[in-house]
Amino acid sequence: MIPKAAFEAAGNPSPGRRLFGRLLKRSILRTLAWLALGCLAFAACTSESGSGFRMVSGPDQPRTKAAGGTGFTPAVTLEPTTPSSEIPSVTQALMDKGYLRLRLGDFEGATEAFTAHIEEYGDEVSAYFGRGRAWAGAGEFDNAISDFSTVIELDPEYPEAYEERAAALLAAERPAEALDDLGQLARLRPDDPTAYRRRALIYIQLGRPDIGEREIERAVALSGKSALDHYILGLARFGLQDYESALASQNRALDMIREQDLGDGFSAAVLTSRGETNLRLEKYDRAYEDLSTALQLGGPSVSVYELRAQVSYSRERYEQAAADYSLAIQVDPNSARLYNNLADSRMLAGNLDLALQNVETALRLDPNFATAHHTRGQILEKLGRIDDASDSFDKAEELGFSDDSVESPEE
Repeated sequence: MIPKAAFEAAGNPSPGRRLFGRLLKRSILRTLAWLALGCLAFAACTSESGSGFRMVSGPDQPRTKAAGGTGFTPAVTLEPTTPSSEIPSVTQALMDKGYLRLRLGDFEGATEAFTAHIEEYGDEVSAYFGRGRAWAGAGEFDNAISDFSTVIELDPEYPEAYEERAAALLAAERPAEALDDLGQLARLRPDDPTAYRRRALIYIQLGRPDIGEREIERAVALSGKSALDHYILGLARFGLQDYESALASQNRALDMIREQDLGDGFSAAVLTSRGETNLRLEKYDRAYEDLSTALQLGGPSVSVYELRAQVSYSRERYEQAAADYSLAIQVDPNSARLYNNLADSRMLAGNLDLALQNVETALRLDPNFATAHHTRGQILEKLGRIDDASDSFDKAEELGFSDDSVESPEE
């Protein structure tokens, strides 16, 4: 994903450079795909409540499958993320309270209200669905998955439940299961491109950009190309190493963002993607400009700082690279990887004492980080501490370090 020249010194690759390239290949595209998933949700939801939900009055067509098999009259419903079948509504005060708390972002209060309603009235789709969303909002994804699964058991033809469970499964790092749910969503909503877009992003995250490209083309066939479609297509083509085509898709996405006023967050995601593409194409000035603008629009981001550091690395501007690593550390102060790469940058810039301090911090955060031990050995060798350097190289080798295989520390 990052140019080979950016990782290798003349005839002798720096471990920090190799580590940087390996980790970016593994993480940056995944980050951009997650950003796109967020953009999907943003584009589909209203924002009146500040939490992606909107309370609306619904027509008198509740959709409920209770244990007893009776429906309820409407009161307040939670608008789904994308228009389709209606979310059920009931008149009970506990249900109303649950959806009100959900709208206000009080996930604990919503959970309590929905739980009390279930205990009083028994199994109802609307109560489990609302509580699932509350669990998800609170980051309790296993509980959310359980409640959405109950909804599907009660009503297997309920598309919103598959959509929400897929999102929770992704958050729980269970992408294969999320793909299955999105397949069900596509079956229930054959004319809606949402499921195909999300499947495309998951396949890109899983390292199958070829399937991702196929899925986004299926979305395009339903709705025409949106800015989001161009962005996802750019990610897929980047993964296929078709960088010129990726760049063309990213340029088109940015043009459409300006036309449609889709917001700074989405613009930052596309600019980050284009910045990485320009980096691969060795268009360093453009890459640096894109990434700097992404930071202005989207705020501090570890991934963007790392990419911009790589641009400086490619130009052998190691102090500038170190400055971006330092900014990334302000966002994520517990990353051994960032401290190792900061140490490597400062070593190449000749700031050996600071570099040693940085790599020692990396090893305090992760004592078994083989690459950091190797970086420490290089720094100590340059400082003339040959015996200490030899011990660090031995430790790196003991932990499995090699120039051709650089592992990631646990984050």
